[in-house]
Amino acid sequence: MKPNLIFVLLDGSRWDRIHTSKEFSNLIKSGTFMNNVSTAFPYTFGALNVILTGLYGKENGVDGYYRVKDLKDDVDFLPEILHNAKYYTVKSLIHEKVLSDRGFDEKIVDNEFEDDQIKQHTDLLKKLFQKNQPFFCFLQSAMIHTETVSKVLKKFDWDDQNFYDQKNKNMEIYDKAFHHTGIYANKIFQTVLEANQLDNTLIIFFTDHGTGIGERFGERNYGSFTFEETIRTFCLFVGFGIKNNQTYAGNLANIDLFSTILKILNLQSSNKSPGIDHSTYLLHGSPLPSTTPTFSETGALHGPFPSPEKSNVFCIKSDHMKLIYYKSEKKWELFNLKNDPNETKNIYGQEIEQEKILKKQLLDWITR
Repeated sequence: MKPNLIFVLLDGSRWDRIHTSKEFSNLIKSGTFMNNVSTAFPYTFGALNVILTGLYGKENGVDGYYRVKDLKDDVDFLPEILHNAKYYTVKSLIHEKVLSDRGFDEKIVDNEFEDDQIKQHTDLLKKLFQKNQPFFCFLQSAMIHTETVSKVLKKFDWDDQNFYDQKNKNMEIYDKAFHHTGIYANKIFQTVLEANQLDNTLIIFFTDHGTGIGERFGERNYGSFTFEETIRTFCLFVGFGIKNNQTYAGNLANIDLFSTILKILNLQSSNKSPGIDHSTYLLHGSPLPSTTPTFSETGALHGPFPSPEKSNVFCIKSDHMKLIYYKSEKKWELFNLKNDPNETKNIYGQEIEQEKILKKQLLDWITR
Protein backbone atom coordinates (compact mmCIF):
# COMPACT_ATOMS: atom_id res chain seq x y z
CA MET A 1 0.00 0.00 0.00
CA LYS A 2 1.21 3.52 -0.74
CA PRO A 3 2.41 5.44 2.33
CA ASN A 4 0.27 8.11 3.92
CA LEU A 5 1.63 11.66 3.93
CA ILE A 6 0.98 14.14 6.75
CA PHE A 7 2.14 17.75 6.54
CA VAL A 8 2.11 19.46 9.92
CA LEU A 9 2.60 23.21 9.58
CA LEU A 10 3.79 24.67 12.88
CA ASP A 11 2.97 28.17 11.74
CA GLY A 12 5.48 30.84 12.78
CA SER A 13 7.89 28.57 14.65
CA ARG A 14 11.43 29.84 15.25
CA TRP A 15 14.33 27.45 14.76
CA ASP A 16 16.27 29.02 17.64
CA ARG A 17 13.56 28.43 20.28
CA ILE A 18 13.17 24.68 19.85
CA HIS A 19 15.11 24.07 23.06
CA THR A 20 12.27 25.71 25.03
CA SER A 21 9.96 22.76 24.27
CA LYS A 22 10.89 19.46 25.90
CA GLU A 23 8.24 17.68 23.84
CA PHE A 24 9.54 18.90 20.49
CA SER A 25 13.19 18.42 21.48
CA ASN A 26 12.41 14.78 22.27
CA LEU A 27 10.39 14.37 19.09
CA ILE A 28 13.44 15.34 17.02
CA LYS A 29 15.13 12.11 18.12
CA SER A 30 12.44 10.13 16.29
CA GLY A 31 13.46 11.34 12.83
CA THR A 32 15.74 13.50 10.73
CA PHE A 33 15.88 17.16 11.63
CA MET A 34 17.00 19.92 9.27
CA ASN A 35 17.34 23.18 11.20
CA ASN A 36 18.69 25.59 8.58
CA VAL A 37 16.04 25.67 5.87
CA SER A 38 15.63 29.05 4.17
CA THR A 39 12.06 29.90 3.27
CA ALA A 40 11.55 31.53 -0.11
CA PHE A 41 9.01 33.91 1.46
CA PRO A 42 8.77 34.87 5.16
CA TYR A 43 4.99 34.67 5.07
CA THR A 44 2.56 31.76 4.82
CA PHE A 45 0.92 32.18 1.41
CA GLY A 46 4.13 32.50 -0.55
CA ALA A 47 6.08 29.88 1.39
CA LEU A 48 3.44 27.14 1.09
CA ASN A 49 3.00 27.57 -2.65
CA VAL A 50 6.76 27.24 -3.15
CA ILE A 51 6.78 24.05 -1.08
CA LEU A 52 3.80 22.51 -2.88
CA THR A 53 4.95 23.35 -6.42
CA GLY A 54 8.74 23.25 -6.18
CA LEU A 55 8.76 26.60 -7.98
CA TYR A 56 9.53 30.12 -6.84
CA GLY A 57 6.78 32.74 -6.83
CA LYS A 58 7.58 34.18 -10.24
CA GLU A 59 7.17 30.73 -11.78
CA ASN A 60 4.13 29.50 -9.81
CA GLY A 61 2.21 32.81 -9.91
CA VAL A 62 2.06 33.54 -6.19
CA ASP A 63 4.83 36.13 -6.16
CA GLY A 64 3.32 38.64 -3.74
CA TYR A 65 1.38 38.64 -0.48
CA TYR A 66 -1.76 39.83 -2.22
CA ARG A 67 -1.57 37.24 -5.02
CA VAL A 68 -2.51 34.14 -3.08
CA LYS A 69 -5.22 33.24 -5.63
CA ASP A 70 -2.90 33.59 -8.62
CA LEU A 71 -1.47 30.07 -8.63
CA LYS A 72 -0.99 29.25 -12.31
CA ASP A 73 -3.34 26.66 -13.80
CA ASP A 74 -0.56 24.90 -15.72
CA VAL A 75 1.61 24.40 -12.62
CA ASP A 76 1.53 21.00 -10.90
CA PHE A 77 0.29 21.28 -7.31
CA LEU A 78 1.27 18.52 -4.87
CA PRO A 79 -2.28 17.91 -3.54
CA GLU A 80 -3.44 17.40 -7.14
CA ILE A 81 -0.55 15.04 -7.88
CA LEU A 82 -1.49 12.98 -4.82
CA HIS A 83 -5.21 13.09 -5.63
CA ASN A 84 -4.47 11.79 -9.14
CA ALA A 85 -2.38 9.03 -7.56
CA LYS A 86 -5.54 7.86 -5.72
CA TYR A 87 -4.77 9.50 -2.38
CA TYR A 88 -7.61 10.84 -0.29
CA THR A 89 -6.65 14.48 0.31
CA VAL A 90 -7.76 16.74 3.16
CA LYS A 91 -6.68 20.08 4.59
CA SER A 92 -7.48 21.58 7.98
CA LEU A 93 -6.51 25.26 8.04
CA ILE A 94 -7.30 28.43 9.97
CA HIS A 95 -8.42 30.24 6.82
CA GLU A 96 -9.73 28.97 3.49
CA LYS A 97 -7.32 31.23 1.58
CA VAL A 98 -4.17 29.69 3.04
CA LEU A 99 -4.07 27.06 0.27
CA SER A 100 -5.78 26.53 -3.05
CA ASP A 101 -8.58 23.94 -3.05
CA ARG A 102 -7.00 22.25 -6.07
CA GLY A 103 -6.70 18.51 -5.50
CA PHE A 104 -8.36 18.43 -2.08
CA ASP A 105 -11.28 16.07 -1.46
CA GLU A 106 -12.10 17.56 1.93
CA LYS A 107 -11.65 21.11 3.23
CA ILE A 108 -11.87 22.03 6.92
CA VAL A 109 -11.59 25.55 8.35
CA ASP A 110 -10.67 25.79 12.03
CA ASN A 111 -11.53 28.68 14.31
CA GLU A 112 -8.07 29.43 15.69
CA PHE A 113 -9.43 31.34 18.68
CA GLU A 114 -12.04 28.79 19.81
CA ASP A 115 -11.31 25.29 18.46
CA ASP A 116 -9.24 22.65 20.23
CA GLN A 117 -6.88 21.82 17.39
CA ILE A 118 -5.22 18.96 19.25
CA LYS A 119 -8.53 17.14 19.56
CA GLN A 120 -9.76 18.09 16.10
CA HIS A 121 -6.58 17.07 14.31
CA THR A 122 -5.98 13.84 16.23
CA ASP A 123 -9.64 12.84 15.68
CA LEU A 124 -9.23 13.60 11.97
CA LEU A 125 -6.17 11.38 11.72
CA LYS A 126 -7.92 8.53 13.55
CA LYS A 127 -10.76 8.78 11.03
CA LEU A 128 -8.36 8.79 8.09
CA PHE A 129 -6.55 5.70 9.36
CA GLN A 130 -9.88 3.88 9.19
CA LYS A 131 -10.06 4.46 5.43
CA ASN A 132 -8.90 1.70 3.13
CA GLN A 133 -7.04 4.28 1.08
CA PRO A 134 -3.73 6.15 1.39
CA PHE A 135 -4.22 9.76 2.40
CA PHE A 136 -2.56 13.16 2.32
CA CYS A 137 -3.46 15.35 5.28
CA PHE A 138 -2.33 18.98 5.62
CA LEU A 139 -2.66 20.32 9.17
CA GLN A 140 -2.02 23.90 10.24
CA SER A 141 -1.20 24.44 13.91
CA ALA A 142 -2.22 28.01 14.76
CA MET A 143 -1.04 28.32 18.36
CA ILE A 144 1.83 30.74 17.68
CA HIS A 145 -0.20 32.62 15.07
CA THR A 146 -3.14 32.99 17.46
CA GLU A 147 -0.99 34.34 20.29
CA THR A 148 0.87 36.83 18.11
CA VAL A 149 -2.31 38.07 16.43
CA SER A 150 -4.14 38.61 19.71
CA LYS A 151 -1.22 40.01 21.72
CA VAL A 152 0.81 41.80 19.04
CA LEU A 153 -0.96 42.58 15.76
CA LYS A 154 -4.19 43.69 17.44
CA LYS A 155 -2.33 45.73 20.05
CA PHE A 156 0.58 47.45 18.28
CA ASP A 157 0.97 49.28 14.99
CA TRP A 158 4.13 48.47 13.05
CA ASP A 159 5.73 51.75 14.10
CA ASP A 160 4.77 51.61 17.79
CA GLN A 161 8.06 51.84 19.68
CA ASN A 162 6.46 50.21 22.73
CA PHE A 163 6.47 46.86 20.94
CA TYR A 164 10.18 47.03 20.13
CA ASP A 165 11.01 48.13 23.69
CA GLN A 166 9.47 44.99 25.22
CA LYS A 167 11.40 42.28 23.40
CA ASN A 168 11.82 40.19 26.54
CA LYS A 169 8.08 40.15 27.17
CA ASN A 170 7.44 39.38 23.50
CA MET A 171 9.79 36.41 23.73
CA GLU A 172 7.99 35.14 26.83
CA ILE A 173 4.70 35.25 24.91
CA TYR A 174 6.32 33.46 22.01
CA ASP A 175 7.97 30.75 24.14
CA LYS A 176 4.68 29.98 25.87
CA ALA A 177 3.01 29.54 22.48
CA PHE A 178 5.84 27.33 21.21
CA HIS A 179 5.59 25.20 24.35
CA HIS A 180 1.98 24.43 23.45
CA THR A 181 3.00 23.89 19.83
CA GLY A 182 5.47 21.22 20.96
CA ILE A 183 2.70 19.47 22.91
CA TYR A 184 0.51 19.58 19.80
CA ALA A 185 3.26 18.11 17.57
CA ASN A 186 3.90 15.30 20.02
CA LYS A 187 0.17 14.47 20.15
CA ILE A 188 0.11 14.18 16.35
CA PHE A 189 3.11 11.84 16.46
CA GLN A 190 1.60 9.73 19.25
CA THR A 191 -1.67 9.39 17.30
CA VAL A 192 0.20 7.90 14.35
CA LEU A 193 2.23 5.68 16.68
CA GLU A 194 -0.83 4.41 18.54
CA ALA A 195 -2.52 3.57 15.24
CA ASN A 196 0.50 1.39 14.42
CA GLN A 197 0.92 3.36 11.19
CA LEU A 198 4.33 4.98 11.61
CA ASP A 199 6.09 2.59 9.22
CA ASN A 200 3.55 3.42 6.53
CA THR A 201 3.20 7.15 7.19
CA LEU A 202 5.60 9.98 6.36
CA ILE A 203 5.12 12.92 8.72
CA ILE A 204 6.74 16.27 8.01
CA PHE A 205 6.71 18.82 10.81
CA PHE A 206 7.77 22.15 9.34
CA THR A 207 7.44 25.89 9.62
CA ASP A 208 6.65 28.40 6.89
CA HIS A 209 8.53 31.30 8.48
CA GLY A 210 9.84 32.44 11.84
CA THR A 211 8.44 35.17 14.08
CA GLY A 212 10.15 38.42 15.00
CA ILE A 213 9.78 39.63 18.57
CA GLY A 214 10.96 43.19 17.98
CA GLU A 215 14.53 42.69 16.79
CA ARG A 216 14.07 45.05 13.81
CA PHE A 217 12.09 48.26 13.81
CA GLY A 218 9.37 47.92 11.17
CA GLU A 219 8.66 44.21 11.62
CA ARG A 220 6.14 43.25 14.26
CA ASN A 221 6.03 39.55 13.40
CA TYR A 222 7.25 38.63 9.92
CA GLY A 223 7.11 39.59 6.27
CA SER A 224 8.99 42.88 6.27
CA PHE A 225 12.60 41.74 6.07
CA THR A 226 14.77 38.72 5.28
CA PHE A 227 16.74 38.34 8.51
CA GLU A 228 17.33 34.94 10.07
CA GLU A 229 14.63 35.22 12.74
CA THR A 230 11.98 35.05 10.00
CA ILE A 231 13.54 33.30 6.97
CA ARG A 232 15.42 30.49 8.72
CA THR A 233 13.04 27.60 9.28
CA PHE A 234 13.20 23.87 10.01
CA CYS A 235 11.82 20.52 8.84
CA LEU A 236 11.49 17.32 10.83
CA PHE A 237 10.89 14.12 8.85
CA VAL A 238 9.50 11.15 10.79
CA GLY A 239 8.28 7.64 9.86
CA PHE A 240 8.31 5.58 6.64
CA GLY A 241 11.95 4.53 6.79
CA ILE A 242 13.34 7.95 7.76
CA LYS A 243 16.54 7.64 9.78
CA ASN A 244 16.19 8.42 13.47
CA ASN A 245 18.17 10.89 15.56
CA GLN A 246 19.82 12.55 12.56
CA THR A 247 20.38 16.32 12.30
CA TYR A 248 21.67 18.42 9.43
CA ALA A 249 22.56 22.09 9.99
CA GLY A 250 23.79 22.98 6.50
CA ASN A 251 22.04 25.61 4.39
CA LEU A 252 18.97 24.16 2.59
CA ALA A 253 15.85 25.67 1.02
CA ASN A 254 12.15 24.95 1.48
CA ILE A 255 11.82 24.66 -2.31
CA ASP A 256 13.70 21.34 -1.91
CA LEU A 257 10.73 19.70 -0.18
CA PHE A 258 8.79 19.17 -3.40
CA SER A 259 11.47 17.16 -5.20
CA THR A 260 12.32 15.24 -2.04
CA ILE A 261 8.73 14.16 -1.39
CA LEU A 262 8.11 13.14 -4.98
CA LYS A 263 11.21 10.93 -4.90
CA ILE A 264 10.27 9.26 -1.62
CA LEU A 265 6.72 8.58 -2.83
CA ASN A 266 7.83 7.63 -6.37
CA LEU A 267 5.67 10.30 -8.01
CA GLN A 268 6.29 12.51 -11.05
CA SER A 269 5.77 16.17 -11.94
CA SER A 270 6.26 18.22 -15.09
CA ASN A 271 7.34 21.23 -12.99
CA LYS A 272 10.96 22.13 -13.69
CA SER A 273 11.88 22.61 -10.06
CA PRO A 274 15.31 23.94 -9.06
CA GLY A 275 14.85 22.19 -5.72
CA ILE A 276 17.29 19.48 -4.64
CA ASP A 277 16.18 15.95 -3.75
CA HIS A 278 17.41 15.01 -0.26
CA SER A 279 15.71 11.60 -0.06
CA THR A 280 18.91 9.52 0.09
CA TYR A 281 20.07 11.44 3.15
CA LEU A 282 16.70 11.10 4.85
CA LEU A 283 16.39 7.36 4.17
CA HIS A 284 19.99 6.19 4.22
CA GLY A 285 22.09 8.96 5.76
CA SER A 286 23.98 9.42 2.49
CA PRO A 287 26.02 12.65 2.27
CA LEU A 288 24.06 15.62 0.99
CA PRO A 289 25.26 17.30 -2.19
CA SER A 290 27.29 20.47 -1.88
CA THR A 291 25.09 23.28 -0.67
CA THR A 292 23.82 25.72 -3.27
CA PRO A 293 22.75 29.32 -2.67
CA THR A 294 19.26 29.84 -1.28
CA PHE A 295 17.03 32.77 -2.20
CA SER A 296 14.34 34.62 -0.26
CA GLU A 297 12.11 37.60 -0.99
CA THR A 298 9.37 39.66 0.60
CA GLY A 299 7.31 42.78 0.07
CA ALA A 300 8.05 44.77 3.23
CA LEU A 301 4.48 44.18 4.37
CA HIS A 302 4.46 46.22 7.56
CA GLY A 303 7.75 48.03 7.46
CA PRO A 304 8.89 51.54 6.64
CA PHE A 305 8.89 50.81 2.91
CA PRO A 306 5.89 50.87 0.59
CA SER A 307 3.93 47.61 0.70
CA PRO A 308 3.97 46.61 -2.96
CA GLU A 309 2.03 43.82 -4.62
CA LYS A 310 5.34 42.18 -5.46
CA SER A 311 8.60 41.76 -3.59
CA ASN A 312 11.00 44.61 -2.96
CA VAL A 313 13.41 42.94 -0.51
CA PHE A 314 15.61 40.08 -1.71
CA CYS A 315 18.42 38.01 -0.25
CA ILE A 316 20.85 35.22 -1.07
CA LYS A 317 22.54 32.89 1.44
CA SER A 318 25.64 30.95 0.48
CA ASP A 319 27.38 28.98 3.21
CA HIS A 320 27.86 31.57 5.99
CA MET A 321 27.53 34.70 3.86
CA LYS A 322 24.26 36.55 3.25
CA LEU A 323 23.56 39.46 0.92
CA ILE A 324 20.34 41.51 1.14
CA TYR A 325 19.05 43.95 -1.48
CA TYR A 326 16.40 46.59 -0.69
CA LYS A 327 15.03 47.48 -4.09
CA SER A 328 12.96 50.49 -2.98
CA GLU A 329 15.95 52.12 -1.31
CA LYS A 330 18.63 50.72 -3.65
CA LYS A 331 20.49 49.62 -0.52
CA TRP A 332 22.67 46.54 0.13
CA GLU A 333 23.63 44.68 3.31
CA LEU A 334 26.16 41.88 3.72
CA PHE A 335 26.47 39.70 6.82
CA ASN A 336 28.87 36.99 7.89
CA LEU A 337 26.49 34.63 9.69
CA LYS A 338 29.32 32.66 11.24
CA ASN A 339 30.87 35.69 12.93
CA ASP A 340 27.66 37.70 13.29
CA PRO A 341 24.68 35.31 13.63
CA ASN A 342 22.35 38.11 14.80
CA GLU A 343 23.11 40.22 11.71
CA THR A 344 24.07 43.37 13.53
CA LYS A 345 27.20 44.36 11.55
CA ASN A 346 26.75 45.25 7.89
CA ILE A 347 30.08 44.52 6.16
CA TYR A 348 28.96 45.49 2.67
CA GLY A 349 31.92 47.08 0.91
CA GLN A 350 34.49 45.11 2.91
CA GLU A 351 34.28 41.71 1.17
CA ILE A 352 34.52 42.87 -2.42
CA GLU A 353 35.14 39.54 -4.19
CA GLN A 354 32.38 37.69 -2.34
CA GLU A 355 30.04 40.63 -2.88
CA LYS A 356 30.59 40.48 -6.64
CA ILE A 357 29.77 36.78 -6.78
CA LEU A 358 26.71 36.99 -4.54
CA LYS A 359 25.42 40.17 -6.17
CA LYS A 360 25.56 38.63 -9.65
CA GLN A 361 23.80 35.47 -8.45
CA LEU A 362 21.08 37.46 -6.68
CA LEU A 363 20.46 39.91 -9.53
CA ASP A 364 20.36 37.02 -12.02
CA TRP A 365 17.74 35.35 -9.82
CA ILE A 366 15.66 38.54 -9.46
CA THR A 367 15.66 39.23 -13.23
CA ARG A 368 15.30 35.59 -14.38
